[in-house]
Amino acid sequence: NTVANVAFTGNGSSVANAVSFANDGTLILGTSGGTQTYNGGLNTASVGSTVTLNGTVASSNDVMTFGAITLAAATTLDTNATNTTGDITIGAVTGSNNDLTLDTTTSTGSASHTFTGDINLGTGRLSVTGDVVLGANVTITARASNNNGIRIRDKINADDATNNDRTLTLDAGTSSSIRVDNKIGDSQPLAGLIVTQTFNADFRNSVNVTDSNTGTITITDAVNNRNIVFRGNTTADSFVTTTEGYDIFFFNNATFANAVTFQNGGTLDLGNGTSDTFTFNGGVTENSGGNVTIEGAIVSSNDAISFGNVRFGQSTSITSAGGAISIGNIIGCCGGTNRDVTITSSGGSANTVAVGTIGGSGNINTVAITGSTSVTLNGNITTNNNSGNSLTVTGTTINTGAITIDTNNSSNDGAINLVGSVAGSNNNLA
Repeated sequence: NTVANVAFTGNGSSVANAVSFANDGTLILGTSGGTQTYNGGLNTASVGSTVTLNGTVASSNDVMTFGAITLAAATTLDTNATNTTGDITIGAVTGSNNDLTLDTTTSTGSASHTFTGDINLGTGRLSVTGDVVLGANVTITARASNNNGIRIRDKINADDATNNDRTLTLDAGTSSSIRVDNKIGDSQPLAGLIVTQTFNADFRNSVNVTDSNTGTITITDAVNNRNIVFRGNTTADSFVTTTEGYDIFFFNNATFANAVTFQNGGTLDLGNGTSDTFTFNGGVTENSGGNVTIEGAIVSSNDAISFGNVRFGQSTSITSAGGAISIGNIIGCCGGTNRDVTITSSGGSANTVAVGTIGGSGNINTVAITGSTSVTLNGNITTNNNSGNSLTVTGTTINTGAITIDTNNSSNDGAINLVGSVAGSNNNLA
């Protein structure tokens, strides 16, 4: 290891046995557009100075281990793994605006990549095939000019969630997007998932950020009116947003242990089917700047639920086992004709419900509101003309202003049931 600098830059070079570089100086491997193959594996972690890579550096199902590396050209690291043997371990990456492609598979889901340092590609792209293991808290920066700046096709897990709290921070800039195709935190949950900046972000499978009981998903910024999408089940201790103008979509179940405040400046969509359930075990407050659409059940365990104006894309229930519920105006939306509204607060010490105007869109059918302490109706309630249209309000006290409750439609005259002591005047019941 007394050799100062080594440059191994031939195109088409192949080494049959394992190679470990440990020279004191710099190491340069590969050439732009070329390929080198290390059939017994490769280790550069003990090189004393800068390791620079170019082109394709490959093995044949053999381990490749890198410490910190610098890219001098677009680079591909590929172990051509046919099983779990051909892993890649990679330290901090200085990309110098070059693309980095990592591949540990000949078919999706065999060997893995362990990241032990930050990956900063500047305006380059990161493309990863094969599971990712976080061996440290890792920040990935890949701000490409379009399409996906960061694309990870397989799972992302912590290396050892029992003993290590691992966080992943993603920054794709304002012109490119983040896409993760497989599960995050499937076998070893993360302690943090942070989106610093992106055009769009698409998490296409389940996300589990619950390590250390303080696991937090943080959406710092995205381009205004662009989308942060969670397509699979999402579980986190905390979910943090900012007031920037991005949109948030959840297309499956979600569970959060702590209080959540949605304050993004764009739209908020919770669910896309009646089977979706959103559990806010610390309560939820919505202060989003755009349309809020709920297509699933909202549940809280003895904690407050607060929404502004909302649209119901499906028949929807909102339930707190003892916390106060406050909702602005409610309308049906999204092409449906029969939306049932069920709002319930019971079983605890603050069983109050307050709602604004309900209906007016022609597609609210059955309305059932229960607040075992009190219900406050702050606006008119109008159902549609479909069979079953009705209103039932249950509370020890039912507070109203001068409102109109109308189920008296052309062919279906729905029932109105106010179960409790009504404290109001000048009401019009039709």
